Amino acid sequence: MSQFDLFGNPIANSPAPPSTAVSEKPALVDKPAKTAAAPRKPRARRAVPPAVEVTAPAEPIEPATEIISMGEWLPVPMPVNAGVVTPVTAPMPLPAIAAVVAPGAAPTIPRRKPEAEVLPAVAEPAMLELAAHLPAGLRLGTSSWTFPGWAGLVYRDTQSETLLSRKGLSAYARHPLLRSVGIDRTFYAPLPATELAPMAAAVPEDFRFLVKAHAALTTPFEQWRRMPYAGRSPADHFLNAAYAAEQVVAPVLEGLGTKTGVILLQFPPLGQPYARTALRFADHLARFLEALPVLPVDAQGRGPRYAVEIRNREFLGPAYATALGARGVVHCLNVHPRMPALAEQARLILDGHAVAGISTRPPLTVVRWMLHPAHEYATAREEFAPFDRLAAPDADSRSAVAAEVAAALARHDEVIVIANNKAEGSAPLTLQHLAAALVAGAEGA
Repeated sequence: MSQFDLFGNPIANSPAPPSTAVSEKPALVDKPAKTAAAPRKPRARRAVPPAVEVTAPAEPIEPATEIISMGEWLPVPMPVNAGVVTPVTAPMPLPAIAAVVAPGAAPTIPRRKPEAEVLPAVAEPAMLELAAHLPAGLRLGTSSWTFPGWAGLVYRDTQSETLLSRKGLSAYARHPLLRSVGIDRTFYAPLPATELAPMAAAVPEDFRFLVKAHAALTTPFEQWRRMPYAGRSPADHFLNAAYAAEQVVAPVLEGLGTKTGVILLQFPPLGQPYARTALRFADHLARFLEALPVLPVDAQGRGPRYAVEIRNREFLGPAYATALGARGVVHCLNVHPRMPALAEQARLILDGHAVAGISTRPPLTVVRWMLHPAHEYATAREEFAPFDRLAAPDADSRSAVAAEVAAALARHDEVIVIANNKAEGSAPLTLQHLAAALVAGAEGA
Protein backbone atom coordinates (compact mmCIF):
# COMPACT_ATOMS: atom_id res chain seq x y z
CA MET A 1 0.00 0.00 0.00
CA SER A 2 1.35 3.43 -0.94
CA GLN A 3 2.39 5.77 1.81
CA PHE A 4 2.56 9.54 1.77
CA ASP A 5 4.45 12.09 3.78
CA LEU A 6 2.88 15.18 5.44
CA PHE A 7 3.06 17.10 2.18
CA GLY A 8 1.25 14.38 0.16
CA ASN A 9 4.36 13.06 -1.60
CA PRO A 10 4.65 9.23 -2.05
CA ILE A 11 7.19 7.39 0.08
CA ALA A 12 9.08 4.48 -1.50
CA ASN A 13 8.09 1.07 -0.12
CA SER A 14 10.65 -0.46 2.24
CA PRO A 15 11.47 -4.17 1.73
CA ALA A 16 9.54 -6.40 4.06
CA PRO A 17 11.67 -8.17 6.70
CA PRO A 18 12.46 -11.81 6.09
CA SER A 19 9.95 -14.19 7.54
CA THR A 20 10.85 -17.48 9.20
CA ALA A 21 7.32 -18.89 8.99
CA VAL A 22 7.20 -20.94 5.78
CA SER A 23 3.48 -21.67 6.08
CA GLU A 24 2.53 -17.99 5.93
CA LYS A 25 1.62 -16.77 2.46
CA PRO A 26 1.00 -13.26 1.28
CA ALA A 27 -2.48 -14.20 0.15
CA LEU A 28 -3.52 -14.75 3.74
CA VAL A 29 -2.70 -11.11 4.48
CA ASP A 30 -4.73 -9.59 1.63
CA LYS A 31 -7.60 -12.11 1.30
CA PRO A 32 -9.80 -13.83 3.87
CA ALA A 33 -9.37 -17.59 4.38
CA LYS A 34 -11.55 -19.69 2.09
CA THR A 35 -12.29 -22.31 4.75
CA ALA A 36 -13.75 -21.77 8.16
CA ALA A 37 -11.12 -21.76 10.81
CA ALA A 38 -10.72 -20.76 14.38
CA PRO A 39 -10.33 -17.02 14.64
CA ARG A 40 -6.82 -15.84 15.01
CA LYS A 41 -5.58 -12.70 16.56
CA PRO A 42 -4.57 -10.21 13.87
CA ARG A 43 -0.87 -9.78 13.52
CA ALA A 44 0.48 -6.58 14.81
CA ARG A 45 1.57 -4.20 12.11
CA ARG A 46 4.92 -2.60 12.05
CA ALA A 47 5.01 0.72 13.77
CA VAL A 48 4.66 3.64 11.44
CA PRO A 49 6.29 6.98 12.11
CA PRO A 50 3.79 9.54 13.41
CA ALA A 51 4.14 11.61 10.25
CA VAL A 52 2.98 8.75 8.04
CA GLU A 53 -0.70 7.85 7.47
CA VAL A 54 -1.67 4.19 7.01
CA THR A 55 -4.49 4.97 4.58
CA ALA A 56 -4.65 7.41 1.75
CA PRO A 57 -5.59 10.83 3.02
CA ALA A 58 -8.94 12.30 2.12
CA GLU A 59 -9.22 15.41 0.02
CA PRO A 60 -9.32 18.60 2.11
CA ILE A 61 -12.75 19.39 3.52
CA GLU A 62 -14.19 22.69 2.50
CA PRO A 63 -14.90 24.75 5.60
CA ALA A 64 -18.59 25.20 4.73
CA THR A 65 -20.91 24.64 1.82
CA GLU A 66 -24.12 26.63 1.40
CA ILE A 67 -27.41 24.72 1.62
CA ILE A 68 -30.99 25.83 2.06
CA SER A 69 -33.29 24.28 4.66
CA MET A 70 -36.85 25.64 5.01
CA GLY A 71 -35.78 28.88 3.38
CA GLU A 72 -32.89 29.42 5.80
CA TRP A 73 -29.17 29.46 4.93
CA LEU A 74 -27.28 26.74 6.86
CA PRO A 75 -23.45 26.48 6.84
CA VAL A 76 -22.84 22.70 6.99
CA PRO A 77 -19.47 20.96 6.25
CA MET A 78 -19.72 18.98 2.99
CA PRO A 79 -16.85 16.57 2.13
CA VAL A 80 -15.74 16.76 -1.50
CA ASN A 81 -14.64 13.10 -1.66
CA ALA A 82 -17.37 11.21 0.07
CA GLY A 83 -15.79 7.83 -0.69
CA VAL A 84 -12.83 8.32 1.60
CA VAL A 85 -13.04 7.61 5.27
CA THR A 86 -12.60 10.85 7.14
CA PRO A 87 -12.88 11.86 10.75
CA VAL A 88 -16.47 12.46 11.81
CA THR A 89 -17.27 15.60 13.74
CA ALA A 90 -20.39 16.41 15.72
CA PRO A 91 -23.14 17.75 13.43
CA MET A 92 -23.87 21.45 13.55
CA PRO A 93 -27.22 22.15 15.27
CA LEU A 94 -30.01 23.24 12.93
CA PRO A 95 -32.24 26.26 13.54
CA ALA A 96 -35.35 25.67 15.57
CA ILE A 97 -37.63 25.86 12.53
CA ALA A 98 -35.82 22.95 10.86
CA ALA A 99 -36.08 20.90 14.03
CA VAL A 100 -39.84 21.17 14.40
CA VAL A 101 -40.86 20.66 10.77
CA ALA A 102 -40.88 17.07 9.56
CA PRO A 103 -39.21 16.38 6.21
CA GLY A 104 -41.64 16.89 3.38
CA ALA A 105 -44.22 18.58 5.59
CA ALA A 106 -45.56 22.06 4.85
CA PRO A 107 -44.07 24.78 7.04
CA THR A 108 -46.18 26.11 9.87
CA ILE A 109 -46.93 29.81 9.34
CA PRO A 110 -47.53 31.69 12.61
CA ARG A 111 -51.07 32.98 12.77
CA ARG A 112 -51.73 36.60 13.54
CA LYS A 113 -53.47 37.19 16.83
CA PRO A 114 -57.17 37.83 16.16
CA GLU A 115 -58.07 41.51 16.37
CA ALA A 116 -60.23 42.46 19.31
CA GLU A 117 -63.91 43.10 18.75
CA VAL A 118 -65.40 46.46 19.65
CA LEU A 119 -68.56 46.00 21.68
CA PRO A 120 -71.13 48.64 22.59
CA ALA A 121 -71.49 49.83 26.14
CA VAL A 122 -74.30 48.24 28.10
CA ALA A 123 -77.33 50.51 27.78
CA GLU A 124 -78.95 51.41 31.08
CA PRO A 125 -82.76 51.21 31.27
CA ALA A 126 -82.97 54.99 31.80
CA MET A 127 -81.02 55.56 28.55
CA LEU A 128 -83.33 53.25 26.63
CA GLU A 129 -86.40 55.04 28.01
CA LEU A 130 -84.92 58.43 27.09
CA ALA A 131 -84.27 57.31 23.52
CA ALA A 132 -87.80 55.94 23.20
CA HIS A 133 -89.24 59.42 23.90
CA LEU A 134 -87.28 61.19 21.16
CA PRO A 135 -89.04 61.99 17.86
CA ALA A 136 -88.21 59.77 14.91
CA GLY A 137 -87.17 62.80 12.83
CA LEU A 138 -84.41 63.75 15.27
CA ARG A 139 -80.94 62.26 14.77
CA LEU A 140 -78.22 62.96 17.29
CA GLY A 141 -74.57 62.24 16.62
CA THR A 142 -70.98 63.19 17.30
CA SER A 143 -68.24 64.66 15.10
CA SER A 144 -66.41 61.33 14.97
CA TRP A 145 -66.40 57.97 16.76
CA THR A 146 -62.72 57.20 17.41
CA PHE A 147 -62.20 58.26 21.04
CA PRO A 148 -60.82 55.67 23.50
CA GLY A 149 -62.05 57.81 26.40
CA TRP A 150 -65.64 56.87 25.54
CA ALA A 151 -65.23 53.47 27.20
CA GLY A 152 -68.29 52.91 29.35
CA LEU A 153 -70.21 55.65 27.51
CA VAL A 154 -70.29 54.34 23.94
CA TYR A 155 -67.94 51.33 24.00
CA ARG A 156 -67.80 48.52 26.53
CA ASP A 157 -64.02 48.50 26.87
CA THR A 158 -61.10 50.81 26.24
CA GLN A 159 -59.83 50.33 22.69
CA SER A 160 -57.17 52.07 20.63
CA GLU A 161 -58.08 54.92 18.33
CA THR A 162 -56.86 52.84 15.37
CA LEU A 163 -59.14 49.92 16.23
CA LEU A 164 -62.11 52.22 16.81
CA SER A 165 -61.51 53.86 13.45
CA ARG A 166 -61.70 50.46 11.72
CA LYS A 167 -64.27 48.61 13.78
CA GLY A 168 -65.92 51.01 16.20
CA LEU A 169 -68.70 52.44 14.03
CA SER A 170 -70.93 49.38 14.33
CA ALA A 171 -70.78 49.54 18.13
CA TYR A 172 -71.28 53.32 18.03
CA ALA A 173 -74.46 52.94 15.97
CA ARG A 174 -75.92 50.57 18.58
CA HIS A 175 -75.97 53.32 21.21
CA PRO A 176 -79.65 54.15 21.84
CA LEU A 177 -79.22 57.91 21.23
CA LEU A 178 -76.72 57.94 18.36
CA ARG A 179 -78.36 57.81 14.93
CA SER A 180 -75.95 60.06 13.06
CA VAL A 181 -72.22 60.79 12.90
CA GLY A 182 -69.83 63.17 11.19
CA ILE A 183 -67.09 61.99 8.85
CA ASP A 184 -64.30 64.43 9.51
CA ARG A 185 -61.50 62.71 7.55
CA THR A 186 -62.96 63.89 4.25
CA PHE A 187 -62.19 67.49 5.23
CA TYR A 188 -58.46 66.78 4.90
CA ALA A 189 -58.59 64.57 1.83
CA PRO A 190 -61.44 63.06 -0.22
CA LEU A 191 -62.26 59.40 0.40
CA PRO A 192 -63.15 57.00 -2.42
CA ALA A 193 -66.45 55.16 -2.45
CA THR A 194 -64.66 51.93 -1.57
CA GLU A 195 -63.70 53.38 1.83
CA LEU A 196 -67.10 54.93 2.47
CA ALA A 197 -69.15 51.83 1.62
CA PRO A 198 -68.00 49.80 4.67
CA MET A 199 -69.14 52.66 6.88
CA ALA A 200 -72.61 52.52 5.38
CA ALA A 201 -72.67 48.74 5.83
CA ALA A 202 -71.89 49.11 9.55
CA VAL A 203 -74.98 51.16 10.47
CA PRO A 204 -78.78 50.67 10.34
CA GLU A 205 -80.95 51.89 7.46
CA ASP A 206 -82.26 54.96 9.29
CA PHE A 207 -78.75 56.14 10.22
CA ARG A 208 -77.46 59.32 8.51
CA PHE A 209 -73.94 60.62 7.85
CA LEU A 210 -72.80 64.22 7.80
CA VAL A 211 -69.80 64.29 5.45
CA LYS A 212 -67.42 67.22 5.33
CA ALA A 213 -66.36 68.32 1.86
CA HIS A 214 -62.67 68.62 1.13
CA ALA A 215 -61.25 71.82 2.62
CA ALA A 216 -59.65 72.74 -0.72
CA LEU A 217 -63.16 73.55 -1.97
CA THR A 218 -63.90 76.04 0.79
CA THR A 219 -60.51 77.63 1.42
CA PRO A 220 -59.09 80.34 -0.88
CA PHE A 221 -55.84 79.17 -2.41
CA GLU A 222 -53.70 81.77 -0.63
CA GLN A 223 -54.90 80.29 2.66
CA TRP A 224 -55.07 76.70 1.46
CA ARG A 225 -51.47 76.41 0.26
CA ARG A 226 -50.25 77.32 3.76
CA MET A 227 -52.30 74.63 5.45
CA PRO A 228 -50.22 71.69 6.82
CA TYR A 229 -52.60 69.18 5.23
CA ALA A 230 -52.59 70.82 1.78
CA GLY A 231 -49.63 68.71 0.59
CA ARG A 232 -46.41 69.70 -1.11
CA SER A 233 -48.01 70.70 -4.41
CA PRO A 234 -51.49 72.01 -3.58
CA ALA A 235 -53.88 72.88 -6.36
CA ASP A 236 -56.42 75.67 -6.40
CA HIS A 237 -59.87 74.07 -6.06
CA PHE A 238 -61.62 76.92 -4.27
CA LEU A 239 -65.32 76.86 -5.24
CA ASN A 240 -64.52 74.47 -8.10
CA ALA A 241 -67.78 72.69 -8.83
CA ALA A 242 -66.22 70.17 -11.22
CA TYR A 243 -63.73 69.08 -8.55
CA ALA A 244 -66.53 68.87 -6.00
CA ALA A 245 -68.66 66.70 -8.27
CA GLU A 246 -65.87 64.28 -9.06
CA GLN A 247 -63.96 64.06 -5.78
CA VAL A 248 -66.69 64.66 -3.19
CA VAL A 249 -70.27 64.25 -4.36
CA ALA A 250 -69.92 61.17 -6.56
CA PRO A 251 -67.91 59.06 -4.07
CA VAL A 252 -70.19 60.02 -1.18
CA LEU A 253 -73.41 59.11 -3.00
CA GLU A 254 -71.91 55.90 -4.35
CA GLY A 255 -70.38 54.82 -1.05
CA LEU A 256 -73.05 55.88 1.44
CA GLY A 257 -76.15 55.76 -0.76
CA THR A 258 -79.40 56.56 1.01
CA LYS A 259 -77.56 56.91 4.32
CA THR A 260 -76.09 60.20 3.11
CA GLY A 261 -77.63 62.93 5.24
CA VAL A 262 -75.59 66.09 4.65
CA ILE A 263 -72.61 67.11 2.51
CA LEU A 264 -71.20 69.96 4.56
CA LEU A 265 -69.26 72.84 2.99
CA GLN A 266 -67.39 74.25 5.98
CA PHE A 267 -65.74 77.60 5.28
CA PRO A 268 -62.94 78.87 7.52
CA PRO A 269 -62.78 82.51 8.60
CA LEU A 270 -62.22 84.31 5.29
CA GLY A 271 -60.06 87.38 4.97
CA GLN A 272 -59.71 89.83 2.12
CA PRO A 273 -61.16 90.22 -0.41
CA TYR A 274 -64.26 88.33 0.81
CA ALA A 275 -64.43 89.88 4.27
CA ARG A 276 -64.57 93.34 2.66
CA THR A 277 -68.02 92.74 1.27
CA ALA A 278 -70.55 90.03 1.96
CA LEU A 279 -71.97 90.45 -1.55
CA ARG A 280 -68.74 89.20 -3.16
CA PHE A 281 -68.79 86.00 -1.14
CA ALA A 282 -72.53 85.47 -1.70
CA ASP A 283 -72.15 85.94 -5.46
CA HIS A 284 -69.27 83.46 -5.78
CA LEU A 285 -71.03 81.00 -3.51
CA ALA A 286 -74.28 81.21 -5.51
CA ARG A 287 -72.49 80.40 -8.78
CA PHE A 288 -70.69 77.48 -7.15
CA LEU A 289 -73.89 76.00 -5.65
CA GLU A 290 -75.71 76.40 -8.96
CA ALA A 291 -73.08 74.24 -10.69
CA LEU A 292 -73.09 71.40 -8.15
CA PRO A 293 -74.80 68.09 -9.01
CA VAL A 294 -78.45 67.85 -7.99
CA LEU A 295 -78.88 65.55 -5.02
CA PRO A 296 -81.57 62.83 -5.07
CA VAL A 297 -84.45 64.01 -2.88
CA ASP A 298 -87.98 62.60 -2.87
CA ALA A 299 -91.24 64.37 -3.65
CA GLN A 300 -91.41 65.76 -0.12
CA GLY A 301 -87.90 67.15 -0.47
CA ARG A 302 -86.40 64.59 1.91
CA GLY A 303 -83.02 63.12 1.17
CA PRO A 304 -79.41 64.24 1.19
CA ARG A 305 -78.73 67.97 1.22
CA TYR A 306 -75.86 70.39 0.86
CA ALA A 307 -75.25 72.57 3.92
CA VAL A 308 -72.97 75.58 4.33
CA GLU A 309 -71.20 76.51 7.55
CA ILE A 310 -69.42 79.85 7.84
CA ARG A 311 -67.19 81.58 10.40
CA ASN A 312 -67.75 85.18 9.22
CA ARG A 313 -70.80 86.60 10.94
CA GLU A 314 -70.85 89.54 8.52
CA PHE A 315 -71.85 87.15 5.73
CA LEU A 316 -75.20 86.45 7.36
CA GLY A 317 -77.68 88.55 5.42
CA PRO A 318 -80.15 88.58 2.54
CA ALA A 319 -77.57 87.88 -0.20
CA TYR A 320 -76.16 84.84 1.59
CA ALA A 321 -79.61 83.55 2.53
CA THR A 322 -80.80 83.94 -1.06
CA ALA A 323 -77.74 82.13 -2.46
CA LEU A 324 -78.64 79.14 -0.29
CA GLY A 325 -82.44 79.25 -0.32
CA ALA A 326 -82.80 79.57 -4.08
CA ARG A 327 -80.89 76.32 -4.52
CA GLY A 328 -82.33 74.27 -1.65
CA VAL A 329 -79.13 74.49 0.40
CA VAL A 330 -79.25 74.61 4.20
CA HIS A 331 -77.40 76.99 6.48
CA CYS A 332 -75.74 74.95 9.22
CA LEU A 333 -76.53 76.53 12.57
CA ASN A 334 -73.28 76.34 14.50
CA VAL A 335 -72.38 77.00 18.10
CA HIS A 336 -69.02 78.72 17.81
CA PRO A 337 -67.50 81.78 19.51
CA ARG A 338 -67.04 83.53 16.15
CA MET A 339 -70.73 83.27 15.27
CA PRO A 340 -73.90 84.90 16.60
CA ALA A 341 -76.28 82.98 18.83
CA LEU A 342 -78.28 80.23 17.13
CA ALA A 343 -81.53 82.17 17.34
CA GLU A 344 -79.90 85.15 15.61
CA GLN A 345 -78.49 82.96 12.84
CA ALA A 346 -81.90 81.37 12.24
CA ARG A 347 -83.64 84.78 12.18
CA LEU A 348 -81.18 86.27 9.67
CA ILE A 349 -81.66 83.34 7.30
CA LEU A 350 -85.45 83.55 7.49
CA ASP A 351 -85.37 87.31 6.97
CA GLY A 352 -83.16 86.87 3.93
CA HIS A 353 -85.58 84.35 2.46
CA ALA A 354 -88.42 86.79 3.00
CA VAL A 355 -86.54 89.60 1.26
CA ALA A 356 -85.82 87.37 -1.70
CA GLY A 357 -89.40 86.10 -1.84
CA ILE A 358 -88.39 82.51 -1.04
CA SER A 359 -91.43 80.89 0.53
CA THR A 360 -90.30 77.30 0.57
CA ARG A 361 -87.31 75.94 2.40
CA PRO A 362 -85.74 72.50 2.66
CA PRO A 363 -87.38 70.36 5.36
CA LEU A 364 -84.05 69.87 7.14
CA THR A 365 -82.34 71.62 10.04
CA VAL A 366 -78.67 70.99 10.74
CA VAL A 367 -77.01 72.05 13.99
CA ARG A 368 -73.37 71.61 14.93
CA TRP A 369 -72.47 72.29 18.56
CA MET A 370 -68.74 72.76 18.14
CA LEU A 371 -66.90 74.75 20.79
CA HIS A 372 -67.32 76.09 24.29
CA PRO A 373 -67.58 79.91 24.16
CA ALA A 374 -64.71 80.36 26.63
CA HIS A 375 -62.20 78.14 24.82
CA GLU A 376 -60.16 77.80 21.67
CA TYR A 377 -59.90 74.41 20.00
CA ALA A 378 -56.37 73.70 21.22
CA THR A 379 -57.03 74.60 24.85
CA ALA A 380 -60.33 72.73 24.88
CA ARG A 381 -58.66 69.61 23.54
CA GLU A 382 -55.95 69.76 26.19
CA GLU A 383 -58.31 70.48 29.07
CA PHE A 384 -61.13 68.12 28.12
CA ALA A 385 -59.19 65.01 27.05
CA PRO A 386 -59.87 62.06 27.28
CA PHE A 387 -63.45 63.34 26.77
CA ASP A 388 -65.10 61.09 29.34
CA ARG A 389 -66.90 63.75 31.42
CA LEU A 390 -68.70 67.08 31.14
CA ALA A 391 -65.71 69.21 32.05
CA ALA A 392 -67.38 72.55 31.28
CA PRO A 393 -71.19 72.33 31.15
CA ASP A 394 -72.69 75.03 28.93
CA ALA A 395 -76.31 75.41 29.97
CA ASP A 396 -76.90 78.46 27.76
CA SER A 397 -75.82 76.71 24.58
CA ARG A 398 -77.82 73.62 25.53
CA SER A 399 -80.97 75.70 25.93
CA ALA A 400 -80.32 77.45 22.61
CA VAL A 401 -79.83 74.18 20.75
CA ALA A 402 -82.91 72.65 22.37
CA ALA A 403 -85.02 75.66 21.36
CA GLU A 404 -83.94 75.50 17.70
CA VAL A 405 -84.46 71.74 17.57
CA ALA A 406 -87.93 72.02 19.09
CA ALA A 407 -88.89 74.74 16.59
CA ALA A 408 -87.64 72.65 13.67
CA LEU A 409 -89.52 69.57 14.84
CA ALA A 410 -92.65 71.67 15.15
CA ARG A 411 -92.22 72.52 11.44
CA HIS A 412 -91.88 68.79 10.75
CA ASP A 413 -88.30 69.19 9.70
CA GLU A 414 -85.86 66.37 9.90
CA VAL A 415 -83.15 67.45 12.34
CA ILE A 416 -79.50 66.41 12.58
CA VAL A 417 -77.53 67.59 15.62
CA ILE A 418 -73.79 66.93 15.73
CA ALA A 419 -71.92 67.58 18.98
CA ASN A 420 -68.17 67.93 19.43
CA ASN A 421 -66.12 66.87 22.46
CA LYS A 422 -64.88 70.45 22.71
CA ALA A 423 -68.36 71.81 23.37
CA GLU A 424 -68.55 70.63 26.99
CA GLY A 425 -65.92 67.90 27.33
CA SER A 426 -67.70 64.75 26.13
CA ALA A 427 -69.95 64.69 23.08
CA PRO A 428 -71.96 61.58 24.12
CA LEU A 429 -72.76 63.17 27.48
CA THR A 430 -73.58 66.49 25.79
CA LEU A 431 -76.16 64.71 23.63
CA GLN A 432 -77.53 62.78 26.57
CA HIS A 433 -78.22 66.00 28.47
CA LEU A 434 -79.63 67.63 25.34
CA ALA A 435 -82.00 64.69 24.83
CA ALA A 436 -83.15 64.96 28.44
CA ALA A 437 -83.80 68.68 27.97
CA LEU A 438 -85.81 68.03 24.78
CA VAL A 439 -87.94 65.35 26.41
CA ALA A 440 -88.53 67.51 29.46
CA GLY A 441 -89.50 70.47 27.27
CA ALA A 442 -91.89 68.34 25.22
CA GLU A 443 -93.55 66.97 28.32
CA GLY A 444 -93.89 70.44 29.83
CA ALA A 445 -95.42 71.97 26.68
